[in-house]
Amino acid sequence: MGERLQPYQVIMLLYMIQIGVGIFSLPRMTAETFGTNGWIGLILISLLVTLNILLIGLVFYYGKGRSIFQIIDDNLPKFLSFLLYIAIAILWSSLAVFIAKDFELLILMLYYPTLPESVFIILALYIAYRLTRGGIIHIAKTATIFFSTILIVFILAFHIPEFSFERLTPFIFSGEKELLNGGLNLYFSFLGYELSLLFIPFMAKNNTPFKPMLYAHFLLTFIYLITCFMAYGFFSFEQLLHESFPVLSMFEYVELPFLERTENIITHFFIWEVFATVVAFFWGADQMVRQALPKLSPKVSIISLLLLSFTISLTVDIVRDVEKWIFLLRSMELLVAVTLPILLLILIGLSKIRKN
Repeated sequence: MGERLQPYQVIMLLYMIQIGVGIFSLPRMTAETFGTNGWIGLILISLLVTLNILLIGLVFYYGKGRSIFQIIDDNLPKFLSFLLYIAIAILWSSLAVFIAKDFELLILMLYYPTLPESVFIILALYIAYRLTRGGIIHIAKTATIFFSTILIVFILAFHIPEFSFERLTPFIFSGEKELLNGGLNLYFSFLGYELSLLFIPFMAKNNTPFKPMLYAHFLLTFIYLITCFMAYGFFSFEQLLHESFPVLSMFEYVELPFLERTENIITHFFIWEVFATVVAFFWGADQMVRQALPKLSPKVSIISLLLLSFTISLTVDIVRDVEKWIFLLRSMELLVAVTLPILLLILIGLSKIRKN
């Protein structure tokens, strides 16, 4: 194998995969979940995610550079590994298309009410096809180019003169809470790191290959905390609860001498974040299908996934239904993110026992 993923590429790619348009409503979600000063609750969620990432790090360490496919195929019956690969492929490809669908409905509602449906999804799937065919190195290089969108968040610094500590209130986690559903939705905002399990054979050799995963997660946590903290100091707690997209509302108040309607520009820049997530999940799904069906050509594999996902997306065209689907798929993704590393560690342990 020639070129490999460098640590900085892994950091940027994982950051682009994990962050999404959910950041627009994140301050409201923290308020609904934890109550006053709910932004502090993000630290608790981040710690749970860190534990999950450390599990993946153990797979990197004890796997000794073996891909997850080698670990699974060497220790599971073929029909079980086949079912596992196909199930994860369907999950990731379905999730990718519904993430695209969710963003499409958002921009249709806010900016393009007359635009025909599925135009954005078709564009996203076309980009997914082109980049997936190029491989993970090509995807990582593209994500590195658009990593500069991280600078968008720092536009919120224009609100520092309007920031008030009085709006934060001295109370922590008081008021009504939705800890279960709200906590799950907040955890979903960090998901995507489980795709790093597929990076093992593509990463540059070093002593701690999972460190870039931790750095990407800490960077994402920092961006989330800064964004929510600014929102809590800009809006009152009651206002936060009634703002569908508080971050976009904050951008509406930003006045730049060279730019009007800042929130419109910001939303459109986040298209690249959505594309990165969609492409990465399709690439992961394609890897699973090609492992389950090795005789299937790469071109047929990705086209089949794209057509299946596009067909599924046509069955839903209401925001509420899309959100229900995403909640269901994200819950299943969380299950995979937690249980797959545990399964791999068990299989690694069993293989060592058999060798001994």
